[in-house]
Amino acid sequence: MPPAVELPEEVRRSLSEQQIAQLNLCATCSPWFARQIERYPELLLECANGRRLDEPVDREQLAIEVADRSGACQSRDQIREVLTDIHRREELIIAWRDLTGQAELAENLHHLSLLAELIVAAAVERLTHFAAQKYGSPTTESARTPCDITILGMGKLGGNELNFYSDIDLIAVIDDTGETEGTENSDRKRTLSNQEFYTRVVQDLVDLLQNRTQGSQLYNVDLRLRPFGDSGPLVVTADAFVNYYSTHGREWERYALVKARPIAGSIESGRRLLKELSPFVYRRYLDYGVFASLRELKRSIDQQVERRSGTYHLKLGRGGIREIEFIAQIFQLLNGGRDPALRQPPLAAILPQLQQRGDLSTEELATLTEGYHFLRRSEQRVQMLHHQQEHRLPENPKDQQRLAMAMGYENYADYTRQLEQISAAVSAMFTSLLTIDDTDSDGDFSDEQQRAQQLTALWHGELETEQCHALLLTTGYEEPDSALEILANLRESANYRQASSASQQRLELLMPQLINAAGLQPHANQALSGALRLVKTILRRSAYIALLNENPAALQQLCKLCAAGEWLTNWICQHPVLLDELLDASSLARRPTADQLATLFKQVVQLGQVGDDAALEQQMNQLRDLRSAELLRSAILDINPQLDSDQLLDDTAEQVLATSLQIAWNQIVARHGSPPENIAHPDSSARLLVVGYGKLGARSLSYNSDLDLVLIRPQGDQEVMTSGAEQPTPLHRFYGRVVQRLIHLLTTQTTSGRLYEIDFRLRPSGNAGPMTSDPESLRRYLQEDARDWEHQALVHARPVAGCEKLAEAFLELRRDILCQQRKADTVATGITEMAAMIRQEKPIDDLPAKLKLSPGGMLDIEFFAQYLVLAHAANHGELLQPTRVIDILAKAVQLNLIEQETGSLLTNAYRQLTVHRKLWELRQVNDQMPLTQQQLTQTQQAIQQIMGA
Repeated sequence: MPPAVELPEEVRRSLSEQQIAQLNLCATCSPWFARQIERYPELLLECANGRRLDEPVDREQLAIEVADRSGACQSRDQIREVLTDIHRREELIIAWRDLTGQAELAENLHHLSLLAELIVAAAVERLTHFAAQKYGSPTTESARTPCDITILGMGKLGGNELNFYSDIDLIAVIDDTGETEGTENSDRKRTLSNQEFYTRVVQDLVDLLQNRTQGSQLYNVDLRLRPFGDSGPLVVTADAFVNYYSTHGREWERYALVKARPIAGSIESGRRLLKELSPFVYRRYLDYGVFASLRELKRSIDQQVERRSGTYHLKLGRGGIREIEFIAQIFQLLNGGRDPALRQPPLAAILPQLQQRGDLSTEELATLTEGYHFLRRSEQRVQMLHHQQEHRLPENPKDQQRLAMAMGYENYADYTRQLEQISAAVSAMFTSLLTIDDTDSDGDFSDEQQRAQQLTALWHGELETEQCHALLLTTGYEEPDSALEILANLRESANYRQASSASQQRLELLMPQLINAAGLQPHANQALSGALRLVKTILRRSAYIALLNENPAALQQLCKLCAAGEWLTNWICQHPVLLDELLDASSLARRPTADQLATLFKQVVQLGQVGDDAALEQQMNQLRDLRSAELLRSAILDINPQLDSDQLLDDTAEQVLATSLQIAWNQIVARHGSPPENIAHPDSSARLLVVGYGKLGARSLSYNSDLDLVLIRPQGDQEVMTSGAEQPTPLHRFYGRVVQRLIHLLTTQTTSGRLYEIDFRLRPSGNAGPMTSDPESLRRYLQEDARDWEHQALVHARPVAGCEKLAEAFLELRRDILCQQRKADTVATGITEMAAMIRQEKPIDDLPAKLKLSPGGMLDIEFFAQYLVLAHAANHGELLQPTRVIDILAKAVQLNLIEQETGSLLTNAYRQLTVHRKLWELRQVNDQMPLTQQQLTQTQQAIQQIMGA
C-alpha cells in the first residue's frame, strides 16, 4: 500500500506495512498531519526508529530531553527553536497515537499537558537565568533569601487535560517583595524590584510562546485569570495573591482555582500557596451557593453560544463538555471542604469519587464518563483537522467525513446521531441538577407567587399595618405585632446593613419562603424568631442562605426545630454547619447504629497526612462537626415522645475518644517513633486505654456532661526508648505527650467549638497522681490505697476506647477488686455516709441539683446500684457486666437480690429523673420535679428498707 503523502524514499522504506496504513489513516483524517509529514519527514523517521509511535510517552525521558536541550541555550531565539522542534515532534506523535487508536483519551490529555508543562518550565528557567545575568538574582525584602516565581497552570492545563490545540491559562506569583542583588556595569549597579524583574520574565515568556517561528507557534497564552484580570499586574506576590481572593474573590474565580496546579518555577511554593487558598475554594460548610452561581454562569454561556450562528459547539453547547465539567465542579465545591478526595483537578479522577460517595449513581457515572470521552475525542479530532482552536463541528462536508472516520463511523450522519444521544443524556442530568427554569416568566402569577410577592413587600415594610396583620394571620401567626417586630429587628440590624450584596440578594429570595415556613409551625412566632436569629448569624456566609433557598425542605425543618425550643435554636446558631443535616429530615429522626457511627468517625483519622498542621486542624473541626450533628440528632430524638436517643450521647462520646486517641497516637509516633510493642507495626492502633468513669462509664451522659477518664498504658520500663523516628524518647515522655495531644484534641476551642470538658481526678491519687497508670500499679492502688468511694466509682468504670489487650487487663483487675468479700452493712453505712457528705457540700439551688440530691432522687438510686454490686458481686459475678444503673437493677431482680416491684419502682423513677434532666437541658420543661414528693419518699423508703439505713 503506497503512502497517502509524498515521502523521501529513505523514510518510506523505514516504515512497515502497518505503519503505512496508519500513516494513511492519519493523513486522511487530518490534512494538517499530512502537511506536517510532507514538510518534516525526518520527524516521522526519528519517531519510527525510536519506537515513539508505538509506546506512551516516558515522562522522565521527555523531561530530561527538554531540560538538557534548553539548558544549553544561550539566547531566547535558541530556546524558541529548541522548544519548537520538540513541540512539533510531540504533536505528531500525539496525533498519530490518537487517530490510530493506540492511545486512550487519558494518555492523550496527559501527553499534551506534560508537553506544555515542560516547555513552560524550561522557558521560565532559562529566561529567569538570562534576566539574573543582567540584573542579579531577586531576593526577598524581609529575609534577603532567594525570591522564586511560581507559574500556576489553570483550566485544562492545570487539570492535566489540555486540548490538542489550546490556549494555556497561566498565573504568575512571586514569593515576596524585594529587589535583585544587582550586577556591576561600569560605575552603576543595575537592580530591579522583584516585581519588575519577574514582570520582564513573564513578558519574555509570553513573547517566546506566542511568536511564530518558521510559521508555527508554541501556545497562545492567556493571563486574564490573574487577580484583577487585564487591569492587574502580570506578577503578584504570594501575600497579595491570597489577600485578593479573601477580599475580592468572586464565585467564578473559585471555580477557576479548582483546576489550579503549579507547573513551573517553585513547585513547592505553589503547593503551599494553593493550600493556603483551599478554604476560599473549598468551604468547610456545604456551599449551596454554587447552584445559583453556576446556573447564572451557564445561562451567560448559553446566551453567548446562541448569539453565534454555526454548528454544534462541543465545549459550550447543550450537553457539551462544559456541562459535564460543571456537574463535577458542583460537587467539588459543595463537598470539597469536607472531603479532601474531591480536591483534585482532573475531571476523570473526580467522577468515580462522586459515584463512590453516592453523589452519582452507577448509571449516571456511565453516562458522564462515556459522554466525556466521546465529546473530548471529538474535540481533539476537530482540532487535528487543520491545527486550529476550534470547538464547533465542521461545516465542510469533506471535514465532516474526516471527523466521522476519525471517530470510527462510516458516515457523518451515524456520528451525529450518537452525538445527539450523548449530549441529550448529559443535558438532562445537568438541567435536573441545577433545576434551571427556562419557562417564560411573563403571564399570570400563581397564588403561591402572589403570596411570595406580598410577603416580600411585608419584609420591605411596604404594606400598611392592617395589611400586614391580615397577611400574617392568614400565614399562621397568632401574634402579628410580635412577628412584625421580629422582622423589623433583622431589617434594621447592623448584620443586615453590613452584609455583602450577594448575601442581601439571597436573603431577598429567602425571606418570603422563611416567613411562610415559620407560619406553618404551631409556635409560629418562636419559629420565626429562632430562624431569624440564625439568619443574623449566617448573613456573612451567603452560601448558607443559598442552601436554604435551594432546599425548601431544609427550611421547613429549620423552622420546625426553632419552634421546638431554645436549645435547638442556640445549637444550630453555634454550629451553622449543621444546616447540612437538615437536607435529609428523615435521617435526623433515625438513631445511627454503632457500626454506622464508627464508620463515620474513622474517616476523620484518614484526613490528610500526619504532621500536617492544616490536616490536624481539619480533623479537629471535622470531629466537632460530627459530634455537633449527633448531639442535634439526639436532641431531636429526645424531645419527640415517640422516639428515643438510646444512649446516642454515650456512643458519640466513645467514637470521639477513639478517634482522638488514634489521631494523637499517630501524631506522636510520627515524631518520636513507636514503643517496643509496636516496632513491627508502626501504623497499628494506639496501645493506650481510655476508661470511662462517672456518667460516661454508666452510659448516662446528658447534654452538659463532662467526661471522667482514667488512662492506662502497658506494663514495662518507662525509661526504654521509642524507635523508628528521628526523635526517639523515653516511654514515660512518649505516653505523656500522647496524653497532652489527646487533651488538646478534646478541649481546644476551634472555629467549630470544643468537644468536651475532661476530668482526670478519678485517676490514682487524683490530681497528684501520674496521668497514666499500668494495670499492675492501678491494681495495687485500688487494693492498698483506694478509699471506699473509689471502689464505688469503679462500679461504673468501663473501657471506652483504645487497646483491647489493656481493656482485658482492666476488666480483670476490676473484677478482682469488686468481687472482694464485703459485709453488706459495712458497705451500706459507707455509702450512706458518702451520700450525706455530698448533700452537705452541694446546695440544692437549681433543678439538676434537685433531681440528683433530693432524698429518693438520682443520687440515692445510683448509690443503691453501687451498693448492690459491692455487697453481692463476690457471690454474683454477673452484677459486674452492666455499668448502667437501670441494667444493674434489672440484673439484681434476675438474681433475686431485690423484688420485682422494687426494681420496677426504682427503674421507673430513675428513668423519669434522667429523661427530665435531659429535657430541662434542652429547655423543654420548667423547673418542676417530674416526681411528686410521695413518689420520692417511696423510692427512698424502698432503698432504706434493703440497705438497712
